[in-house]
Amino acid sequence: MHPSATLLLVEDDEPIRDLVIATVPDHWAVVAAADIETGMALAEEHQPNLAVLDLHLPGGTGVTLCTRLRGRFGTGLHIAMLTADPTEDARRDAIAAGADAFLTKPFSPVKLIELLETWSRHRREPLR
Repeated sequence: MHPSATLLLVEDDEPIRDLVIATVPDHWAVVAAADIETGMALAEEHQPNLAVLDLHLPGGTGVTLCTRLRGRFGTGLHIAMLTADPTEDARRDAIAAGADAFLTKPFSPVKLIELLETWSRHRREPLR
């Protein structure tokens, strides 16, 4: 079966990464990375239409990766920032970089999947 959505997950905390992967519906393809450079390489290879990015990552920040993904894919990619940093500065930086949503840890896997399911039903076509 062809996946209905491809999710790029960039999260360096393995238990969080495993939780998100285990929660994602089976009809989605998930590509996961623990750092910015691997995440960007996977994005180029798999052309995801959904992304969940941790804010603090090896090699930089999720904000940096969000900016790079927006520069490459435009608005064709829905991006959620997932972070343990609940500050208004972090939220503002993420939204300014192009994040569509800002979620704080601990998070509800059910709410995350509801958000991603809504996005997958309202796909944007990537600007390639």
